[in-house]
Amino acid sequence: PDMPNSVQQQIPEEPVPYVFEKRDVPSSFLINFWQSLGMLFLVMIIFAVVKGLEWVSGTMKIRYLSHAMTGPVRAYVQNFVFAQLYSVYGDILLFSILEFREPNFSTSWSRFSFFSALILLCLMLILLPVHILLIRNYQKVKSNPQALSQFVDNHKGNFVVFNDFKDYSFVRQSFMLMLTARDLIFSLLLATMFDHPLIESTFILCLNIAMVAY
Repeated sequence: PDMPNSVQQQIPEEPVPYVFEKRDVPSSFLINFWQSLGMLFLVMIIFAVVKGLEWVSGTMKIRYLSHAMTGPVRAYVQNFVFAQLYSVYGDILLFSILEFREPNFSTSWSRFSFFSALILLCLMLILLPVHILLIRNYQKVKSNPQALSQFVDNHKGNFVVFNDFKDYSFVRQSFMLMLTARDLIFSLLLATMFDHPLIESTFILCLNIAMVAY
């Protein structure tokens, strides 16, 4: 659902650069990211429920609830969580920069907006290096079929970040990482280079050419 007006009215409106103001983009991370945050919250709840069922099935013997059934479901939901996170990384960075330009802590909702942006940024900064480490470890064991099989079995919940791409080299298998980097750089350019549109457009054009070449 849309953000309730009663909540929106409790978030002070700070000034934003003209390029965002003329497009009615507010400064609050929470207002800008409300729908995506709701989706993330929903999939996190589903993941927590499935993870709990997996733990119960692994520790207790319950009829119709086996670890062999809950494990694949948990892996599927975990991959979906990663897919949702990666799809909004650019928005998280863009809206966080707007939030951090002039943070406001006068109300509980404005504080929630600031810290939700901060938490999601920290989560992104943690997961991206883990992604790099995951692909590096895959590249190290790919020549050993037994070790590779064990690695894949241990990371079924992370398939979305490495399994569906060519593994000839680290660079090729890092497609999602490269695409995410392009999205982050694009958002960074939008949020910081609006006073220099020609330079901004040039950087974006070079970025797109680089991705096409890749």
